[in-house]
Amino acid sequence: MVVRQATPEDLQAVGDLWELLIEQHRQLEPRFWESAPDGREKCLEFVTASLDADDRVLLVAEVEGRVVGFAHSMVADGPPPMRPRRIGHITDLVVHAGCRRRGIGRALVGGVRQWLAEKGADETRLSAAVANPDAVAFWRALGYEPITYGFWQPLC
Repeated sequence: MVVRQATPEDLQAVGDLWELLIEQHRQLEPRFWESAPDGREKCLEFVTASLDADDRVLLVAEVEGRVVGFAHSMVADGPPPMRPRRIGHITDLVVHAGCRRRGIGRALVGGVRQWLAEKGADETRLSAAVANPDAVAFWRALGYEPITYGFWQPLC
């Protein structure tokens, strides 16, 4: 397995993995996880901007020449009224279901953490779906702790 920065040639595989991620979450929580008709294109626009950005990174995990996972992260300053610090946000992490439990997710997180450290981040934040106990267990196993609860309610 190799974890590396993504290239333009990886983007279609990233799009495929993103669609798998959304479908998995839609099955877990259909009220919230619904892709827009052009969701794949919007995802690819978002991650493509990471290929040349200084404040974001898109990493892929490759096994036998095939992209089987990706992680996306951004770094930004914390809110102005709070103690100054750089916060690394892991926005997405997905490993193809057939390749899980082989250390690929851990390797992607390790790559993200290394990149964030190089960018001067003081901490890492992320969110995990409450309805996804495997993801919650994964992040806890890596030493991440919950710090806030997110709440949701439709207006209609």
